[in-house]
Amino acid sequence: MSFDYHKDSCRAIQFSPDGDVIYTGSKDKSLAVITNGILAMRIEEAHPCPIFTICHIENGNIVATGDDDGMIRIWDLRVASEGKKHSVCMEFKEHEGTISKIVYNQ
Repeated sequence: MSFDYHKDSCRAIQFSPDGDVIYTGSKDKSLAVITNGILAMRIEEAHPCPIFTICHIENGNIVATGDDDGMIRIWDLRVASEGKKHSVCMEFKEHEGTISKIVYNQ
């Protein structure tokens, strides 16, 4: 398969635990959700600067993203799928520099 849902390079990719969903983040600052090879959702301007990493957290609904300026955002994709702009559950701006990896432990 080949996807071209981003306007710029894809810099982050994460699969859901069951492998049915792919989350991608891009230098164009967008976040995409691909289900069964079809674009299910795309959030443009998901971050103020390029996304560098994505971490699946819970049930295909909650993901975390990190960007080049040290911001981490926790997303509730159920809210985003309804077209609501405020689908960010939490936001952390305490870091400086690129968030290169996010690890989740229940």
